[in-house]
Amino acid sequence: MAIELVTAYKGKDHVTAEQWADFNRGIYGDAAILPVGNKMETAIQTANQITVKDGVAVIDGRQVYIGYGESENIAIQSGTQGKLRRDIVVLEYKKEEVSGVETIQFKVITGTPADSDAKDPSVQDMDIRTGVFTSQKPFCRVRLNGTAIEGVDTLIPVKEFKPHAFAAPVNNLAGTNPDLALAAPQGRELKKQVDALNSALMNKIVLGSDKNTTLIVTDQTLKFVGGAATVNLNTISSAYQKTAGDVIAQLKSASAAVITSANVSKNIATIKCSNLSGTPYEGEIAITLLIFMS
Repeated sequence: MAIELVTAYKGKDHVTAEQWADFNRGIYGDAAILPVGNKMETAIQTANQITVKDGVAVIDGRQVYIGYGESENIAIQSGTQGKLRRDIVVLEYKKEEVSGVETIQFKVITGTPADSDAKDPSVQDMDIRTGVFTSQKPFCRVRLNGTAIEGVDTLIPVKEFKPHAFAAPVNNLAGTNPDLALAAPQGRELKKQVDALNSALMNKIVLGSDKNTTLIVTDQTLKFVGGAATVNLNTISSAYQKTAGDVIAQLKSASAAVITSANVSKNIATIKCSNLSGTPYEGEIAITLLIFMS
């Protein structure tokens, strides 16, 4: 059976180096130096030696480790007076064909001296996952100018991790950085604004999509003075980015009053109501407004 549960108890040793390597590779990629210790920094010691400091690297999922306070000295072949040369220091992986034992060590692949524009030497960079017995993973480039080491270039990037999203919360509602979280005071302000909008739109039935709203139905309790009451529709208009073109008003329940007219101008609806006797209605009464948007 090809499928296997790796992180599980089976009553015996069953997790393999290959499985851990594949897991690491999925997280760190083909090659990475982790932000641990001195991050395997290189230092020039003499014209014939560089040092690699402590740290952790991952190549094809294999973890490579130099412990705290330790370092690795690498000998560099002497340069040639008046010539340029590039050497590649590799992490050379080997696997014993019979025992399957795996090892790794630094090895220098010496380049060819040139009058100008020295080239990197070729290396045997093979994918360890395929089961190869030898692979050379480029670690750094040593640049020689004459007999001196001019510089060292790191060839494996340091894998830096993003800080926690809540380390530096945004302190305003206009922030656009997707890596920052909203600070608590601004979160409360946002909730306040959302609650206000919800309250303004409470009990509304919308006909049409948000971008193509044609009719909004809302229940209102209006206070009539001298038979007239007004409703400010600016909040609704802003929410749907449209203008109230017309309104229809009706009483929510049977009453001794009757709606006599309803019109809208500049998002202000004016509703008129009278008693059955014809006198202007005074007081509060619940109505339903049908608002036609344009």
